[in-house]
Amino acid sequence: MRSFCTMGLLLTLSISSLLAGTGCISPELPAPDSDTVSAGVESADADHGSSCDGDKLPPPPPSGACWLGEMGDGFTCYDKTALKDQAHARCAGMNAALAGFDVDTLNPSCGGHEASKALFSCCAPGPLPPPPPPPETCWGGELGDGLTCVHGVELKDQAYITCRNQGADLAMFDYERDSPGCTGVTTARAFYECCPAAEPLPSPACWTSKIDHGDVCQPVQTLDEEATALCAETGQQLFHVGYGTGVLLCPEAWATSALFTCCP
Repeated sequence: MRSFCTMGLLLTLSISSLLAGTGCISPELPAPDSDTVSAGVESADADHGSSCDGDKLPPPPPSGACWLGEMGDGFTCYDKTALKDQAHARCAGMNAALAGFDVDTLNPSCGGHEASKALFSCCAPGPLPPPPPPPETCWGGELGDGLTCVHGVELKDQAYITCRNQGADLAMFDYERDSPGCTGVTTARAFYECCPAAEPLPSPACWTSKIDHGDVCQPVQTLDEEATALCAETGQQLFHVGYGTGVLLCPEAWATSALFTCCP
C-alpha cells in the first residue's frame, strides 16, 4: 500500500528527489483490466494506506495543503492514462484534487503511451479568497483618442463596463461637444467617474460586458439567452442585465443591446 509522509506546499526542487528522500512512499500501480489487488497494484477503491509507523492515515489535511505521491516500480510498463486515472482517484480519496502529474519516459521497454513510474501531487481545496474591499474614493478616466468620432452612448457603455469591472458604479459621464469633425451626439473624447458601488458585487470574479446588435431590435428574451450562454461559457451565471436601444425606437420588450454581469 501507499504511504504519504510528505505534506505541505510543493517546492521547486525535483519531485523525484523529494520522494526519494522520504523513504516512505512505496510504488503502486493501477491494476490493468482487473478489479483485484495484485502485487504492487492497488485499485482506486482500496484502503488508502497507512503512515510509516503502521497507523492509519490521519484525516485529510487542512484546506490549501498539498502533498506528493508516486506510482510504479520503474520496470513494469503501464498505460499513462491508467496511471493518471489512478492518481486522480488517490487524490479524490483524500478529498483533494490532482494538482500535478508527470511520468518517467526513460524506460526503453515502454511504448509511447506507457510509463513505468509516475509522480503526482494532490492539493486540498482552499477557501475562496475574500472579495476585495470596495474603493474608498471615487476615481475617473478618459475615453476616446481625440480624433475618431464615436457615439456618446457607446462611450458611456464603455465607461459603465470599466467601473463595474472594478467593483464600482458609474457616477458621472460627460463628453466633449466640440470635437473636430464630430456632429450631434458623436464625440472624440469622453470623461467618466467611478465611485464605490452602493451594492457591491458578490464576488471579485464577476465581470461585465456588452451584447450589441447595432441597428437591429431584438426581443429582450433573446438578449437574456445570449447573455446567459456567455456567462455559462466561463462557468458562471447571469447576475444582472440591462437593455439599451441607442437612437432607435424599438417595440416594447425589444432592445438593440444589453449590458450584463456574470458572477460565480
